[in-house]
Amino acid sequence: MTHRGNASSASNPQRVALITGAAKQTGIGAATARLLSSQGVSVVVSDVAPRGLSNEGQEDAASGTADWTGLDSLVAEIRASGGIASSVVGDVTSETDVAGIVGQVLKEHGRLDVLVNNAGAPHGPDRMDIAEIGLPAYEHVMAINMRGPFLMSRAAIPAMRQNRWGRIINISSEVAIHGGYNRAAYGASKAALIGFARCVSLDVGQWGITVNTVCPGWIATSRMTSYVKRLGIADADMEAELDRLAEKIPARRMGRPEDIANAIAFFASEASSYVTAQVILVDGGGLNAAR
Repeated sequence: MTHRGNASSASNPQRVALITGAAKQTGIGAATARLLSSQGVSVVVSDVAPRGLSNEGQEDAASGTADWTGLDSLVAEIRASGGIASSVVGDVTSETDVAGIVGQVLKEHGRLDVLVNNAGAPHGPDRMDIAEIGLPAYEHVMAINMRGPFLMSRAAIPAMRQNRWGRIINISSEVAIHGGYNRAAYGASKAALIGFARCVSLDVGQWGITVNTVCPGWIATSRMTSYVKRLGIADADMEAELDRLAEKIPARRMGRPEDIANAIAFFASEASSYVTAQVILVDGGGLNAAR
């Protein structure tokens, strides 16, 4: 676990948010950090490596512009916009790293109000027919997608209980609700997140802590291009194929990371104080029905 810089010297806003899996320039984590910061929240962004991890078929882990360096670039961008941001590198599947990540937030800010469990396993050998998925691939996906949120939530809740206020938002997937071909391991991990949130919400509700889940549909991130490459589509044909796939969505467009960030921001706000154990599907109107 490595700390990646101190918070700004400006006076801290009331709330502090920790967002995992935030190193990619066009990712949901980065979009969420930008939005929460614009709303006056101090943000701490985290990932397993400064530039995140690559999806299958992608050499550039950060999936951004040439000058994008991952967490450092995101922190610099937010600070340049007047926000308060810092970063910390750590593995959400490691009990030791998780303790260090949360400990760093508390050391810097003295509180932790919002936890966004966004870190997810990159696309890889788990995306196969059930008869072909190896146990290591299954366990890798479950470790990041389910053990990670378990460890992060367990570490964050004591501070939230102390302040009698907290928001935990888990990022699942429409696959958890609708299912998907060659998604047995991934779907299992994301469905588990929904059950996890519903149970934890009962444990922490009396302390003013809510636990909710956002299920993205098809979102225009590096994960989407990794999926399309698996279909055999060349880079030169990528934009046309994404446009073709978007025609299957009732909204007639791919989702944007900002669409998911908006849902997260609601669950992270005062406005959601009486909303817990809920699941919101952000998919442009029902992708599964359009397949």
